[in-house]
Amino acid sequence: MIQHNKIDDQAFYYDPRLWKVKEYVDRHYPEPLSLEAVAKIAGLESADFSELFHDKTGIRFDDWLSSVRVIYAMELMAHGDRPLTEQSLKKIALEVGFGDLSTFERAVEKFTGRTPRSEKSSLRLSISS
Repeated sequence: MIQHNKIDDQAFYYDPRLWKVKEYVDRHYPEPLSLEAVAKIAGLESADFSELFHDKTGIRFDDWLSSVRVIYAMELMAHGDRPLTEQSLKKIALEVGFGDLSTFERAVEKFTGRTPRSEKSSLRLSISS
């Protein structure tokens, strides 16, 4: 599962600028999201937003965005009946906003400590328990 110990989720509830960003990302995570565009949503310049985000959450914005996308990907993997082939992994990666399979696989490993295929096995075991 995602290692949330690196992320201070409470920051989103205490800072209205970050809450706006969180709501926007939750609706638009599959789309390309640049730091500049998200900073505008928060009403800040990119550098100021980047510093605020890291100071308040303890993680860089792009890492947080990847973790959000990984969470949605894990939901798709957990509820799918098909085996995880390279083709189905590519489809999931694109559905949740990753540009390519290798970036997706690295993000899953970074945030879960497992490959996508082993993460799916783990998810299925915890659902059936």
